[in-house]
Amino acid sequence: DRYLNRLDPGKQLFTTQNVDQLKQYQYRFDNDLKKGRLDTAFTIFNLYMDRSKERLEYILTLIKTWEKNLDFTKNESMTIDPDLRQWKDNKDALYFLWKKELKNHIISLMLDDQKKALISDTLEKIYSNRLHRLLQTNSNDIFQIFMNSVTTSFDPHTQFFPPRASEDFDIHMSLSLEGIGAVLQTENEYTKVIRLIPKGPADK
Repeated sequence: DRYLNRLDPGKQLFTTQNVDQLKQYQYRFDNDLKKGRLDTAFTIFNLYMDRSKERLEYILTLIKTWEKNLDFTKNESMTIDPDLRQWKDNKDALYFLWKKELKNHIISLMLDDQKKALISDTLEKIYSNRLHRLLQTNSNDIFQIFMNSVTTSFDPHTQFFPPRASEDFDIHMSLSLEGIGAVLQTENEYTKVIRLIPKGPADK
């Protein structure tokens, strides 16, 4: 249950049918883990990846024609709080949810006074970046999510860090960083220098 909720906290990806099918693994997790087997964890994660990719690609398709094809005059509602959401019955219901989520995002941008002409560009950048990040997922990321589902079942304060996350944690705790002395940020698949650290190598 923890693993499924970590993968799909907003109940946007799995259907009740998926969850029922995955219950066959429910009592194998502990035995597999004792034997060092991760096949089950990766099988579930592969479904998550396929569905996540499908969702983002569908939304990107809708963005291209949203002004013409999305009807904002309908009396519709959507449960925002993930704790109150239920798993959808089938994929058709998921597609309907994804469309409403996009409409909600568009309405939010309109309420922020975003010009209609810019909304498509903004949305395309956001969802393209999400898809790009998703496709960069590697086995370490999968192992981290799975192991943290295991550790928090015993102790909410215990976490597993893969090498990359461990380095980030050490940097934050020691307040020291070796590098060129620049704060970087990813923007539209490119790395952007936000600012230089005073007295760092780049600043000098």
